[in-house]
Amino acid sequence: PKGGSLQWGIIKDGQNKVLGIISNGGIEKNRISFSQFNICWFKGVQFGVEIEIRMKAVSGKVDQGGGPIWRVFDSDNYYVARANPLEGNFRVYYVRNGKRVQIASTDVDTDSDKWYTIKIVHRGDKIEGYLNGRKYIEVKSDMLPNEGGIGVWTKADALSYFDDIKVTIK
Repeated sequence: PKGGSLQWGIIKDGQNKVLGIISNGGIEKNRISFSQFNICWFKGVQFGVEIEIRMKAVSGKVDQGGGPIWRVFDSDNYYVARANPLEGNFRVYYVRNGKRVQIASTDVDTDSDKWYTIKIVHRGDKIEGYLNGRKYIEVKSDMLPNEGGIGVWTKADALSYFDDIKVTIK
């Protein structure tokens, strides 16, 4: 599923400027696509093995939260990690040819309107997922073996803010 006509941009959150959706492109109460993935990524740049990002789930009735995407080839092929306050979990998926497949999940307590740091380390086929410095996920996947772009992801009506994207190439 593709992200429709959303517009991403810089939003003021207190004293900080953060990345978020500034125009919902018609995601109103009666027009939500439950399988719509909202992504924003750096095209044409190949990144390495570690990404860290701060995420704050602001709102959403169908879905909340979000997280980083990496090894992005295009809008239909990438990995995603996300924390979801509505569901109380932290998960890793791959999206291949537009189909999302869960490869790891753990229960976590997260709250809306609070900042969390998500860190992913991906070396070879080993993926480690951290939330606020604590490792919750360790899984293997070779579905998308090549380096790719990085970015951010939300789903359906989730409105989330993103800040402090850090990429480490080792």
